[in-house]
Amino acid sequence: MTEHTPGPWHLGDNDAVYGAHGKFSAVVADCNTLVRTPETDHANACLISAAPDLLAALRDVLDQLDGIGIPEWHGAEGLCLDAARAAIAKATGGK
Repeated sequence: MTEHTPGPWHLGDNDAVYGAHGKFSAVVADCNTLVRTPETDHANACLISAAPDLLAALRDVLDQLDGIGIPEWHGAEGLCLDAARAAIAKATGGK
């Protein structure tokens, strides 16, 4: 599977989302459409631009929980560990 454009990503003009691509800035997503409202386009662009940060934070949380020994069988289902791992897998194509 191809790697995603590395973060950080940022919002540009007209709700386009940009990320680093070598020395240049690459368009990751253009959320400006005529189908949705400008507010929805902006909200989508904000969420997309935060994706690399959200992925990194979720990985850090799981690493910290593993580091302090939160066992799967001791109430960890309340921490949504399976959902967190599934979200990481979805975001990374199973990596």
